[in-house]
Amino acid sequence: MISTPPRSRVLLTGATGFLGRALAAELEARGAEVHALVRASSHTTGLRATCHVVDLLDVARLEPLVAHVDYVIHAAGGGRDPDPAGLWRSNTMTTEALVRAIRDVAARPRSFVFVSSVAACGPLGGSGLVTAYGRAKRAGEAALETLPDETPWTVLRPPGIIGPGDARMLPLFRAARAGVVPFPRGQRALSFVYVDCCARAIADAALLDPPRGGIYYPTDGRIWSPSQVAEALGEAVGTRPRVLRVPRSALKAAATLAELTHRRSSRPLFLTRDKARELVQEDWSCDPSSLQRELGWQPEVDLVEGARRTAAALVDAGLLAPA
Repeated sequence: MISTPPRSRVLLTGATGFLGRALAAELEARGAEVHALVRASSHTTGLRATCHVVDLLDVARLEPLVAHVDYVIHAAGGGRDPDPAGLWRSNTMTTEALVRAIRDVAARPRSFVFVSSVAACGPLGGSGLVTAYGRAKRAGEAALETLPDETPWTVLRPPGIIGPGDARMLPLFRAARAGVVPFPRGQRALSFVYVDCCARAIADAALLDPPRGGIYYPTDGRIWSPSQVAEALGEAVGTRPRVLRVPRSALKAAATLAELTHRRSSRPLFLTRDKARELVQEDWSCDPSSLQRELGWQPEVDLVEGARRTAAALVDAGLLAPA
């Protein structure tokens, strides 16, 4: 683990999200002074950070904040918004605003870490970017190239993140409990990373002195087939499920229906048409070797153990029936 320089101040976006909370806790455990940029509506209970309510597109408001920290970690943004414009705003425009704010001040952070996504490079062996989310993340990465030399940048592109505190995989755990786990027809290779391991990789990249820069892929080091994922989920909930291959047309239809239903509901949206375009790709595997080699990072939890811990947390929360 890379140590934290004394009294380091870290500006963190996305701190109230699934990964962001784990990251705030990781930074605080290393002795960093964490300053979280949050919305007025954010749930900050239990967050280990000093919170600042701010619009991430307000450059003038961001300037004094970036001028008084040593490191910036931009972990806000995500892929749940069914509107491509919303994806662009939360993933690209917020990054551009932070970069402009840093350029406009004299006292600049020592490094900038952007939490992107494997979607920003497209599926392995594919034909490039396949989702609006991936294009938005890639454009956010491109904005980093205009940062001043005093603020070197690093990008992390996590694959699927698993761990307690996120309900996105709840439908798959429930399916595994029922004995059948659906996967798109043709999908054959996936990578995963446990949330705490991912948070540690991001903190390592941010606090490295001197900053190394580059693009890294934090994963548990294995490439998982759908049958192996189903086995891991089944082991976590006490079943031996089989894989059900879903036609791509059926998945896209389900995504369309989910978006229509979401407009009349306040429930979280787990599947969008953009997400469906991602899921039907064959190979989303990626390689963590450069992260391991250059930063000394090692994943401590694989998908099997991560699924077990996630299932236990879902049971404790009353979202999943006990085995």
